[in-house]
Amino acid sequence: MLRAAISTLLLATALSAQPARPGAASAAERAASIHAQSLVLDAHIDVLYHLTRTKSRAELSQRLASGHFDFIRARAGGLDASFFAIFVSNRFSAQPDGAFHEAQRLIEMLTRIVAANPQLAAFADTPAEVRRLADAGKHAVIMSLENGTPIGRDLARLQHFYQQGIRYLTLCHNQDNQICDSSYDSRRTHRGLSAFGKQVVAEMNRLGMMIDVSHISDQAFRFRTFQRNLSDEMLLGLKKNGGVVCINFGSMFLSDDYRRRRQTLQDVIKHIDYAVKLIGIDHVGLGSDFDGVDEMPAGLEDVSCYPQLTAELLKRGYTAEEINKINGGNLLRVWQANLDRRQP
Repeated sequence: MLRAAISTLLLATALSAQPARPGAASAAERAASIHAQSLVLDAHIDVLYHLTRTKSRAELSQRLASGHFDFIRARAGGLDASFFAIFVSNRFSAQPDGAFHEAQRLIEMLTRIVAANPQLAAFADTPAEVRRLADAGKHAVIMSLENGTPIGRDLARLQHFYQQGIRYLTLCHNQDNQICDSSYDSRRTHRGLSAFGKQVVAEMNRLGMMIDVSHISDQAFRFRTFQRNLSDEMLLGLKKNGGVVCINFGSMFLSDDYRRRRQTLQDVIKHIDYAVKLIGIDHVGLGSDFDGVDEMPAGLEDVSCYPQLTAELLKRGYTAEEINKINGGNLLRVWQANLDRRQP
């Protein structure tokens, strides 16, 4: 896989006149080697939301002055692949057709971005395509739909979105919708999944589309695949179901005191450690929410910082094989399992 040199090379040059500490260089070199060989996959990148919100030019082939993601920083950080969120906000809650057209607008925006950067990126619809593109040094672009409102009450729209490249669906966002209740909404309209929501889940299973339970209420959780900020009971249920929890990097999701103390890379590692100890190394991945939240932890300011995450995992005693699973292997496995079970 094509990788950019890690910036620690500059530090090594600056300190070349100083005596090297025994083992220090070898630890950094080993971390760099593991990261270079690891396929790194982020389950949630919100750059389309950032571009829309800031009215920025949709150009990711150069380093952006703001935000967390562009193809230049992704390459510098060894980020091979990302699920790009097609995020449809709650302002479309009562307008399913408007929500559908908003999703189409964002899909078309991402399509134009990828078409304008054929040397840097390409769409991937399967784990095999992700691996092929990573080997070719191109960023693998996968789409997810954040919020099920654009489906309306038409199951045929699920197949439409799947054919366009959507590979997982976040059932709802911060309000109850026609599919399920939201954890952020106190109304509890359906007391979990609606009758239509159960049809949606069945159709997603048929298509091989992954189910993202971020934002859904506890009552709706029993139809699950992966999520963040779960109770221990939910995490254990996720393990039983063969899913993967993708750790969110946003400071507000890491600690209740995020307003008083900026979170750090160490706080993200604590969440990874906790999940691994509870449900095992095979069920933990990365879902940063880069560009979806305002503040990221110190040490993980943007996508160029992924080598620091690998280095810290190695320092904590994780093996190369375990790091590879967290960095993307587990999510690829779950994705492939969904494809293997799909029905015509």
